[in-house]
Amino acid sequence: CGELCAARDVLEKLMTHPNWHALPALHATAFALQGELLIRQGESERGLALQRSALPTMRADRQTIQLARASCALAEGLAAAGQLNEALTVIRSAIVETEAGSEISQLPELLRVHADILLSMPSADEALAETVIMRALAEARRQCSLAWELRAAMTLARLRGNQGRAQEGRDSVSSIFARFTEGFDTPDLRAAGRLLGAP
Repeated sequence: CGELCAARDVLEKLMTHPNWHALPALHATAFALQGELLIRQGESERGLALQRSALPTMRADRQTIQLARASCALAEGLAAAGQLNEALTVIRSAIVETEAGSEISQLPELLRVHADILLSMPSADEALAETVIMRALAEARRQCSLAWELRAAMTLARLRGNQGRAQEGRDSVSSIFARFTEGFDTPDLRAAGRLLGAP
């Protein structure tokens, strides 16, 4: 929810815990989370290196729940660093892995990130991005995941803005935003509020 300092402190407590060495299955997951934090704090090179090294170990250790999240974070980090082709490869592989497994809670977010990367490409395939984002919205609704639905709607609003249909995009966000009853100080809801011109 954007509290990066608190997340860093909790992760540090885990990694310095006296029993840390007795929990080797958690090491790669912790390194992936540490990489994500570094990227979000502006240390992209270090963060990407940590994530790239952690993901194969997580895959080998069958850390499936956190693997989808880590893959998503890696793809977003790569995209932010301008490495769009690698970002597409990572996110597409993560979607295939998620669909083949039993853990699909991250699927709406994986699809949203896929659409976001598609829209960032020099020759953006808006038709494909729209198909992917509509699937993300449908999956978020199927899971009753309001947070994933809002994120997907924000990406749809970006697409609608590119298409000259900005009001339609804002309307989509507004209908989802209105269903929230808490969390208004989180980054996602603040971004949605800015888009909607909320006070």
